[in-house]
Amino acid sequence: MSLAANRSSKITQIIVLYKMGSVPSTEDLKYVLSEAIKARKPVELPFKQADNAQEFAVRVHAGTATTASKWTLVRFDDHGTTTLWTKESNEVPVIQSKIRVDSTQPIDSSSHDSATFHL
Repeated sequence: MSLAANRSSKITQIIVLYKMGSVPSTEDLKYVLSEAIKARKPVELPFKQADNAQEFAVRVHAGTATTASKWTLVRFDDHGTTTLWTKESNEVPVIQSKIRVDSTQPIDSSSHDSATFHL
């Protein structure tokens, strides 16, 4: 397969950034989104919630001219990875606020369902 064919291939690779020691700021998330747009691939930013030492990652698939970017928050735990929610939005401050709130919530071991939130 040629390099040009490989670049436009349907195989989705996720670019994983270095883990942050705190919840990402709005500026951090804008950077993640810009990297996803530039690379035309999903980008993941792992982070640790400083207050409870819980580990998370936020993933973004850049949108197009007609679709919003798709954001996903996942939590890492003893069972592997749990998707907490997925949201299509171009409102980065709203996503950051949702991440900040949801990363401080205590872990409910009886619930491992993912959700999609709506504004």
